[in-house]
Amino acid sequence: MQKMLALVNGKIITMAGRFYERGTVVVKERIIAALGPDLDPPPAPR
Repeated sequence: MQKMLALVNGKIITMAGRFYERGTVVVKERIIAALGPDLDPPPAPR
């Protein structure tokens, strides 16, 4: 079973200098799997 976490509507500043005021970060097995401003969280995150 994969462990998954979604952080929703957070302020994101990437190491590349991109800035998202209300973004989503999806973490799977301790690795960032996706991030962005228009990203829908997966169906069953914690």
